[in-house]
Amino acid sequence: MTRPSQHRYIVFLNIPASFHAAFQAARELGLDILHVTTSSDAVRNPGVARQWRVDTIDFASVTTLLKRPIKNKSIVAFWALQDRLIPLVGKLNRELCRASIFPSADNIRRTKNKWLMRVSLGRLEANPRFCLARAAKEVNIFKNGGKVVVKPPLGYASIGVEKACVGARLSSAIRRTQSVLPMIKKSIPSWECGSADPPDDSVLVEDFVEGVEISAEVFATNGRYDLLGFCEKSPMRPPFFEEVSYCMPARRLPQRQTVIRAALYEALAALGFTDGAAHCELIISHRRIVLLDVGLRLGGSGLSHDLVYHSSGIPLAKAALTRLIGCDPRKFLASDRKDICLLYLYQVGPGGRVSNMPSVPESLRQHLIRAVDFVHPGDRLRGYPRYSGLPGYALFRIQGRGRTSYATVDRILNDCREKLAISYTTSR
Repeated sequence: MTRPSQHRYIVFLNIPASFHAAFQAARELGLDILHVTTSSDAVRNPGVARQWRVDTIDFASVTTLLKRPIKNKSIVAFWALQDRLIPLVGKLNRELCRASIFPSADNIRRTKNKWLMRVSLGRLEANPRFCLARAAKEVNIFKNGGKVVVKPPLGYASIGVEKACVGARLSSAIRRTQSVLPMIKKSIPSWECGSADPPDDSVLVEDFVEGVEISAEVFATNGRYDLLGFCEKSPMRPPFFEEVSYCMPARRLPQRQTVIRAALYEALAALGFTDGAAHCELIISHRRIVLLDVGLRLGGSGLSHDLVYHSSGIPLAKAALTRLIGCDPRKFLASDRKDICLLYLYQVGPGGRVSNMPSVPESLRQHLIRAVDFVHPGDRLRGYPRYSGLPGYALFRIQGRGRTSYATVDRILNDCREKLAISYTTSR
């Protein structure tokens, strides 16, 4: 007879070493961490009981590594932040951790498969016009011209997402998006689309709505939603969508927050979202509210936790882990702080071989929480449409939420744009 283990393990899959809050939250919940990662940077944390470095994270490799704790039934949950790993984490939790609470396979499909997401939202006002197309001549629902967004049907961050005009330029945009489809499909080996899988060379074309782009962090417990905050986002340089910054709470929203919340909750309910954290992207115009995307995770590899925590005091990572292991997270969802958190994302631009990563100047250090580099001199970065990923970021906290505080946000953001640039030795 196998002797039951005294340990309660949670398995982290590719959780970055810089996300200290996640490791601390697991320890505070009495969980020992088993960490499986493809990164060469080891996590040195007292809560990590054991760590494995692997070339590929998939169902077979994970279950082989964890054969003993799986047999002893000592693993209570699996967790990941990377969008491409969410389907795998769902399968591991469903098959090996019956007590864990994680989005269903259907809920994952409805958010990971952007075509299926649009179909599921149906006639909701928050759903733009859309179609699948393999060539510009098949985009027949936008006969009056205008701007559209071209994106891969299987979403993978903003890779392959491009704004275009209906007409001659649309063909080029579709071809660029099609060029990244094999890379996206290869990067999501655990994805199971079933009969809803679009044709290999088709892209999703949607109405482009002019307006203010924001993000929203939502937490669900048994179908009850808590809105943890809106973030305003800096305008991105067209035609691609390399994100520049997030500021929580948003200040430039129209005076329609109740209406925005209602539209967002209606869309999440239509997608079957009932438990855990969701990172949502929206466009707010004078006439309508459009849901751009939903990720069933903490956004930005955990950076949405920092935005929520440093602006409102809510430990989002701890709430997410608490719900994941089947407990009530509501005691962690009360705000006890009213500050501003600004996240600046280092820009890849055209890409090339990195000669130097930016250093935060002394003038910005008064409000700096931390700056993190994910790449090093000598690494090669790719710009859009084959974006190689976030190279690093700087996180700031500004006390208060008055006009003076937001003026400080604007000053910091302007300085970041000027002074936190990556240096390259070569062009793309």
